[in-house]
Amino acid sequence: MTDALSRPPVVTRISDLIGYTPLFELARADNGARLLLKLEMYNPTGSAKIRMARQMITDAEDRGVLRPGGHIIESTSGNTGLGLAVVAAERGYRFTAVVDNHAAVDKLRGMRAMGTELVHVAEDGGEELNTAAREELAEELARGKDNTFFTEQHNNPSNAVGYHAVGREIAQALDNRVDVFIGAVGTGGGLCGTALELRRHVPEVTVIGVEPKGSIAFGPPAHDYYQSGTGTPEGATLGLLVDFDLIDQGVKVGDVEAFATARVVARRTGLLIGGSAGGVVHEALTRLRSLPPNAVMVAFVNDGGEKYLDTVFDDDWMTARNLIDEAVEADVDETLTKLRRP
Repeated sequence: MTDALSRPPVVTRISDLIGYTPLFELARADNGARLLLKLEMYNPTGSAKIRMARQMITDAEDRGVLRPGGHIIESTSGNTGLGLAVVAAERGYRFTAVVDNHAAVDKLRGMRAMGTELVHVAEDGGEELNTAAREELAEELARGKDNTFFTEQHNNPSNAVGYHAVGREIAQALDNRVDVFIGAVGTGGGLCGTALELRRHVPEVTVIGVEPKGSIAFGPPAHDYYQSGTGTPEGATLGLLVDFDLIDQGVKVGDVEAFATARVVARRTGLLIGGSAGGVVHEALTRLRSLPPNAVMVAFVNDGGEKYLDTVFDDDWMTARNLIDEAVEADVDETLTKLRRP
C-alpha cells in the first residue's frame, strides 16, 4: 500500500491513488481564523469512502473471511459501493450492492460500469431512504453463503480504521495546529475514525458532528431528508462507530441550508461539493467568526458535487421538492463573500 508522499510515478492499482487529499482555504475571518476544507473528492471514485472500503476488504482477507474468488455484499447509498466496486474489480471479487432510489443515479451507473450487481429494495421509483430494509436484505443475501462477506459498514470497526490516515494527513499538513474538526455523521466512521487519530496528534482539538435535520443520531424529531450518504433515518439503528465520547457537539443542518451552501460555493469558488458536505460547510461558516484569533478549523468534505448535477445543482429538481430558498442562498452568499480572502 502506498501514499502520495511515496507514490511512484506509475501505479498498478487505482487504490494506490488513495490518500493525501488537499486542503483548500475557503474562508478567513477578520481575526485570522481560517476554514480549511479537506477535499476527499480527490480520491479515486471522488469520495472519502473508498478509504474504508479498501480497509474493510483488506481486514476481511487478513482474517480469512474473504478468499480468492469470493463475494462481497453491502448495503449502500452510493459512495461506499463505488469504493467497494473498485476494490472488487482489482482483486477479482464479485460485488453485490443493495441500493434504494435515494442514491444518486450517477453513483449507481458508476457501480454498474465496474461490474457491480445492483439489487434494489424498492422498484416503485420512490425516493425514500430505506436504510433498514437495505441492511436486512444485504444480511439475508450473505447468510450461510460460503466465501461471502457482508461488509456491514455501519458496524464494521475497519470502517473507522480506514479513516485514521485522514487524521494523520491533517495533523502532518498543519504541523499539529488544528483547533476544530467538523464533519458529517453517517456511519460514524469518517468523523470518529479521523477524530480518534487526530486527537493522538492534537489532543485538544474540538470535534463537531453534523447530521441532516430529520436524522436521529443527535435526537428527534425524525423526518425524511434528501442529503445523501449521511445521517441515521427513522427506523435505522445507529451504527456502532458513532462514538459520542469523541464528539464534543452534535448539530443538525437542514436540506435547504446544506444545498444552498453547496450551490453558492460552486458559484463563488468553482468548487463542486456534495450535498451533505454543504451541510458541514454551512455549519463551519456559521461558526468561523466566533473562533479565537488565528484558529484553524478543518471541515471534512466527503465527496464532490459532480454526482449531484441532476439533483442539488438542478433547479427543476430542487424546485419540485421545495428545496430552493432564495433568501437562504443570498444569506450564504453574503457570508461567504465577506469571509473570502484573495
